[in-house]
Amino acid sequence: MDPESQRALIVVLVGGTLVMAIAAGGLYLVFRTYGSEKAGGTSHKTLIAAVLSFILLCCLGLMWLAYR
Repeated sequence: MDPESQRALIVVLVGGTLVMAIAAGGLYLVFRTYGSEKAGGTSHKTLIAAVLSFILLCCLGLMWLAYR
């Protein structure tokens, strides 16, 4: 395997695993609180937007690292 391809693969795998772990934790917190009385409030929507933005930014960062 080409060393540059191997480096890109390792960066994406490690970075992707970290992103998935953080996002899964955030989504767990959001879905756990949907059972409360204040379900669907602005804090929940803000958390979901933050998690989705985080995933998008991490994908862009991984793409930048892969081509660097």
